[in-house]
Amino acid sequence: MDVKFPAAFVKRGTDISLLIPHTEINKAKSVEDLMKLVTEKIADKQVKHNQNNTD
Repeated sequence: MDVKFPAAFVKRGTDISLLIPHTEINKAKSVEDLMKLVTEKIADKQVKHNQNNTD
């Protein structure tokens, strides 16, 4: 995977995928912004995972 850091990843089983790219992380102006971004991305990822499992 060719990824610039900082970046956040999520691991599901043996699959690792990019959760938040450096461009989005670098836009965070505070720790609170970063925490909100991570929370939103995890929630979005869970919704998409659940939708894929019900199709």
